[in-house]
Amino acid sequence: MRYFIGCAAILLFALAGCSSTETVQQETQPDEPIEEESLIPTWYDDGIHSSSDSLEFHGYALSSAMDSTKALDLSTQTALENLRFEIDRFAEEVRNKLTDTNGGEGQYSSPEFIIRLRNSVYDLSLESATITSKHEISDKGVHYSYAKASLLRTELPELIQQYLDDEAFLEQIKSDS
Repeated sequence: MRYFIGCAAILLFALAGCSSTETVQQETQPDEPIEEESLIPTWYDDGIHSSSDSLEFHGYALSSAMDSTKALDLSTQTALENLRFEIDRFAEEVRNKLTDTNGGEGQYSSPEFIIRLRNSVYDLSLESATITSKHEISDKGVHYSYAKASLLRTELPELIQQYLDDEAFLEQIKSDS
């Protein structure tokens, strides 16, 4: 017991001798975090390849290459293809709506119409689409090109009309646009 009390006393003095005599100061954080400017455009999200809103259809793309023009061309072409996909999705929604109003039967559910519609969307000239792009270059010399292709909803009926002659379908597209 007397060794125990002696060991406890030595341990207590050792611990007391190791403590600092200075008061502890907390590190202060700056009021606002320092934000680095992102080189990625605000409209680009790597999980979304196409979208639409009440005014436009959009297609997005990112490409990289050692040559800046090659990266830009590739991202632009990919954005246009993603825009075409979004237009095709919209055309399919319109076709389904017309099929549902006709009781599931009729020309809009026929394979011939579906193939004509797909080919029409594939053949669309997207020259009137607006292309927005942003370029960045990495430390290793790799060029990154972000591209967004947009088409006004009001332009779509006129574009499809050049390839598909179906008044009811075109009227439904106009009313849904």
